[in-house]
Amino acid sequence: MSNVNEKSRWDAWETLNSLRLEFYKHGKLDNAELKKIERSALKSTDASFIEGVLQLKEDMELKNGNAIRRAAWLTSKGPRNIHYFPINSKIAGPIPFYNSEVLLTMDTSLRNKYTGNQPLMNETNYPYDCVSQNGDIEDCSLVCSLINSRLHGAPLPIPVLIENTSLYNLNLHFNGSDERLITVDVSTIPTTNNLSQLSLHSKNINDKIIERAYLWLMDQSYDTIGSNTAIDTFRLTGYLPEIIKPNIFSFDDYFRFFNSKLCLMALGTNMSLSTKSKLQLKTGHDYSIIDINKSTELFIISDPLKPWNILRISYEEVLNNISQVYLNWNWQKAFLVHKAITFKYDSKVSNQFQMKTIFDKPIFKIVNKSTKNIEKIWLLLETHLKSSKLEPLSIAYLTELNELSTTLISTVLEQPINDACSIGFYLLKFEIKPNMTKKLICYSSHTDVFTLHSYSISNDIIMTRDDTIKNTKSIHFGNGQAIYTLHDPLYHTNQSYSLKITNQSEDDDFSTVFITLQLMSNILNPQIPLHIYLFHYDDYELLNPLSIETNYEFSQFNTTPLSIMTNTRYRIICSTDESYLFGTKVIYKLTCNVLSDQPKEIAMNQIFINNEAGNMPYFEEYKFPVHFQTDNYSSLKLNFFSPTNQLTNSFVRICLFENISTLRVKYHIIDTSSGKLLSNLREYGVIPIGGFVIPNLKIPINANLKLVIEIRNEDLNNVRELESRYNANAIVKVSSDRKLILRIELF
Repeated sequence: MSNVNEKSRWDAWETLNSLRLEFYKHGKLDNAELKKIERSALKSTDASFIEGVLQLKEDMELKNGNAIRRAAWLTSKGPRNIHYFPINSKIAGPIPFYNSEVLLTMDTSLRNKYTGNQPLMNETNYPYDCVSQNGDIEDCSLVCSLINSRLHGAPLPIPVLIENTSLYNLNLHFNGSDERLITVDVSTIPTTNNLSQLSLHSKNINDKIIERAYLWLMDQSYDTIGSNTAIDTFRLTGYLPEIIKPNIFSFDDYFRFFNSKLCLMALGTNMSLSTKSKLQLKTGHDYSIIDINKSTELFIISDPLKPWNILRISYEEVLNNISQVYLNWNWQKAFLVHKAITFKYDSKVSNQFQMKTIFDKPIFKIVNKSTKNIEKIWLLLETHLKSSKLEPLSIAYLTELNELSTTLISTVLEQPINDACSIGFYLLKFEIKPNMTKKLICYSSHTDVFTLHSYSISNDIIMTRDDTIKNTKSIHFGNGQAIYTLHDPLYHTNQSYSLKITNQSEDDDFSTVFITLQLMSNILNPQIPLHIYLFHYDDYELLNPLSIETNYEFSQFNTTPLSIMTNTRYRIICSTDESYLFGTKVIYKLTCNVLSDQPKEIAMNQIFINNEAGNMPYFEEYKFPVHFQTDNYSSLKLNFFSPTNQLTNSFVRICLFENISTLRVKYHIIDTSSGKLLSNLREYGVIPIGGFVIPNLKIPINANLKLVIEIRNEDLNNVRELESRYNANAIVKVSSDRKLILRIELF
């Protein structure tokens, strides 16, 4: 091929790669650019180039593009911030997307042993037909994966040589895609004086290239600490990984799995082995299961270091010496339909309330649209590889969300027992009945990108993300807004909300429903005492709480189910004790959940204490110092004057600044112009926690009103102590729909 043709071909590939990046990043592409690359394809004799152009054109012509492939492109960043794009190695082209560097080892003994460097060699004189591990590389799990895959014909990556180079392209399964492109350079392999290379042993050079690519991806070094066979097999073949304790299944179960031809199997030994075992097993090592003998009830296993040395191990020895059994399932034989959703889990948002609650988490809805068939579903939660191995590995899992549970909002997402949740994969299996819906909630200990894969036999299974929790509503607020405790006379000024539940699908005006309320803080240290009371909205004096809990709870407060009426307003008052905080910023979350299988509308709005009686734009607050004129008596007077020629609506609250148990209060309001008594409390009474409230005081036109408050102390011995020790003030709060003139007058 002439240099001119070669340059033209190279330019065409560069254009195609830039168009790929542009389209999959932004979801659109200029038609003129596409037409230009199509003309190049028509002139080209490069089959892989033509196929690459056709795939791009096909994705562009789809209504929303290929959403799964585009999501895979947008989440291509992997270890060391390299982008591993989802391109089939056969159509990747001759231009690498990144520089594949030489693998190194920091181990001095290995450097002294492998003193030279040579291109990767084909071991044609290797005496065995199987793959074996090089004892200088700790990748027994990878070699086990290759042994199993070769034995059972699993689809391993096929390296594609980039012409006129020592580079190979191949695809691995990770970060939500089954064709993540890895480019590997095999020009420089550590080699001994007798031409033994730092590589696994195999007659098939593809096995060596796969190992080189995998070491590049996972460690960029020969100094690997290994993984496990289930994970490595998934990344090589796409077979679904499952890691279990040996005692989860019986010998017969394992025999059935192995002979189903759907499952590759391996064993991982304990870090300490039973002294009773006659087998020479290596600790912390993986072994391939190459057969299971039903008659002798023995597992036939192969050591990747010496795969020709066949071992036989009983089920009892498996229980005593094996820490994990690795299963990899061929989903393409077991299922017909694969769907995927890629998403980011942001721990700052989803875990801001540190207890493992159901709120702010990704939620996925699985629907069986079939009217007659029970469907089997497998879900695989795959954690994407991080940019750095120094980043902590997430604990991540799925759990079913029961929206009808009476303890829904207090649910704690417990880590599933006997399930591996910290390996980057979580496999969940279940069945779903016809016309049924399941919701699954995702928890992760850290911020990560995930892909949730679903596998089913029928297209009747629909998987969508739906972060709503049925019949639930939450509101957040911050420090200093609910600082008064239950017995504080300013308790009524705490953060308060009106609550109204409305039927969405029923015609009746009033019906009984049950609700639960929850208050949480976003910090666990220090733990903050929390409390909620529910009242009828017009119980302004807070005399009759509908919730019964009187004790504070730390960090999370939950009510028992409460019976209320729909289309009726209620009042929620939150209370905290922030004396422990010393300036720490806190976020609180108030949640209401209606316990009903019917949809309900939840209206929850903040109540502003200066406007709780409705649209009253004017608000005044007056403090009266309390001085006892005799040993046990004090009185206060407030004059109201309405200068308007219209009736004035007002709301009056009378309370004390300190909760002093020996004080009793009564009051009356009189129109001095007419002498008419407008409101009064005849007998001395203990002041309620909400104060005394006159909710609908009508002030006549041009009226002069006088509010007289009389305070009596029941304990003659503490009168002077009250005045000296306490900030004894009476407080009058007046809201009105028209401007009032008020004047304090002391008796």
